[in-house]
Amino acid sequence: MERVCFAAPWDNLVKGVTICVFAVMIFVMIVFGFVADSLSILVGMLALYSAVLGSLYLWAPRAYTVTDNKIIVKRLIGDFQITAAQKPERWKWTWWGIRLFGSGGLYGYYGYFSFRGLGRVSMHATNRNNLVLVKDEKGRRFLLSPSEPDKFIQLF
Repeated sequence: MERVCFAAPWDNLVKGVTICVFAVMIFVMIVFGFVADSLSILVGMLALYSAVLGSLYLWAPRAYTVTDNKIIVKRLIGDFQITAAQKPERWKWTWWGIRLFGSGGLYGYYGYFSFRGLGRVSMHATNRNNLVLVKDEKGRRFLLSPSEPDKFIQLF
């Protein structure tokens, strides 16, 4: 089977959260610029904020590639591979969940989450409206958000 690639577009919540986080960081830096007595403190804060925001960006899903029953989540930090044990299915976002570890809107939804009715899941998504549930051979569950979820599912 040939490789098929799917984009990972951001939904409006991801866009809003990301813009707001950057706006707050800029505001904090401006305030610190006025009250800080030392340029080194200001540079240190800028370096800290940049390191945090930059490292989180490395983990964000960029795209998905499907070959046979393997799904590769493209990330700047390194690709993540999932071997699907059964046909993926659409999954509807529910607010009845909790983020256990990861990002809940900044650059996407990635990390470990727990949802009522689904349990613990590893999420590598950027759009709550295009969620696809994938189960691997070990019974682990993954939520992905390819740009064309129905076409994605048909490949299995």
